[in-house]
Amino acid sequence: MSFMPHLARGLSEDSILMLYHRDDGKYKAVYCSSDDDIIRDISIDSGEGSVGRAAALKTESVHFDTAGVADMLANYHEENRELLYRIFGERKIPSFSGSYPVVTGENIDYVIDFYGFGERSLTAKEEHRLMSLLTGLLNLRINILQSSRPRADVGKIADTPIFTAEQLNEINNDLLAISGYCQLASQDPNLTGTVESSFKSIMELTEKMAAGFKSLASIPELQDKFGPDRVNLRDIIRDVFKRNAISGNLHMIEGRAFSVNLNLQNIPDLDLRVKDAVAIIEGMSKSFVKSVGDDEIITISTYANDKYVYIDISRHREKFPPVEPVIGFGIYAPAQNYESRFAETGFLRLLSELAGEFAYDRYSKNASYYSLRLPIKATSGIAAKPSGKTLSILAIDDQAVILDLLAAMCQSLGYTIYTARDGEDGIRIFQTKKPDLVISDLAMPNLSGWDVASRIKAISPGTPVIIITGWGVTVDEGKMKQAGADFLLHKPFRLEQLSEIITKAGFSRINS
Repeated sequence: MSFMPHLARGLSEDSILMLYHRDDGKYKAVYCSSDDDIIRDISIDSGEGSVGRAAALKTESVHFDTAGVADMLANYHEENRELLYRIFGERKIPSFSGSYPVVTGENIDYVIDFYGFGERSLTAKEEHRLMSLLTGLLNLRINILQSSRPRADVGKIADTPIFTAEQLNEINNDLLAISGYCQLASQDPNLTGTVESSFKSIMELTEKMAAGFKSLASIPELQDKFGPDRVNLRDIIRDVFKRNAISGNLHMIEGRAFSVNLNLQNIPDLDLRVKDAVAIIEGMSKSFVKSVGDDEIITISTYANDKYVYIDISRHREKFPPVEPVIGFGIYAPAQNYESRFAETGFLRLLSELAGEFAYDRYSKNASYYSLRLPIKATSGIAAKPSGKTLSILAIDDQAVILDLLAAMCQSLGYTIYTARDGEDGIRIFQTKKPDLVISDLAMPNLSGWDVASRIKAISPGTPVIIITGWGVTVDEGKMKQAGADFLLHKPFRLEQLSEIITKAGFSRINS
């Protein structure tokens, strides 16, 4: 039910949004954006009024004028009809109503009911399209979440994955198209606040569902099908310390309460798994607090230079400043050199696997600081941006909806865009148009994204290649390097993420 206020924010202010839940064969009102007290007495039979009809027929029940809404209301039992009129209040008969079933498997467990009144910033048909889209996204989100839950028969894991890679990729394409076009449309300066809010609500929902795909990584039959994520260690630190927060800046670590100050500067994203990033932060913290006194404060800092991302953790008295950034004086060495000394939490083993380095206070019995640094992967051999001309990009994807979206996004960023529906056509266009950058889908018939990258690099080794893939597709880092692909972008992605990865490939946004 927590999603209802989120939906309500994307609709006209003078409207009513309700939610009904199936309980003992009836649909009982459990949420109302207008009056939560009255709804407790509303209980609707299957087939009764618009809500009961939508549930019984498993389809939307929509009325676009006052007369149609009045006829629909007449089909409710008298007691329910009177309660609805009380909710409407002085607004009386709505000019639009729509009931939208939420399908969970074979059942209709929920029905969303919407009423619009008088003149509104959105027309009735616009509100209907928006509600249909939001309900469709909600249906998809619920099914994703249900599929990610542990199954009852945990004794034996089925051989067939819950979602195949193809199914995940198809859903990702749909999410990307919905979110992408909303992002482009929301840039129109002539939009009303309500319409812009509606677009933002849709984008937020698609992002939440995309996050649902990540949760599938914990399912045994899918856990090895995901490559590294693009994560920001600053965000990971915030999440870790939000979970162990007690009150204010007090945090529980290893069974003790500590005052913790977070001094987190902006740092670049890194290619590593979220679970590894969490393990490093938690392990580093648990190891360090063993040397922290009860009257000391812990400060955790993040910063970066052009080669590394740094995390410092230090201890100090309340009225004394924290340790200066360790980058200025620390002696860093490969993390594996210290694994035996700090073996209890295992964070240095993970740091070592990621080519990280470690420094610590060697001259005190109880170390006053730890510092780690992880390399920001440099992109070698990337061609410089041609001066005096607009950046040109070749996009290759066998899905027309994604290809059109990529073209629209790149054009909105000021780039010249060429498109191809398959790898062979893409290679031909590359040879004739000589674009500055190539973006290719991974899963395509005939030539895959790896094949495209390999052939592009054979023709022009300095041309950056970005591979786009969905969450359900196996990402083989060895094959990625062998093919010469430079970057990986997961669907669904936002416009600014596409712009950022193009920038990381060695280019600047046109007209920035």
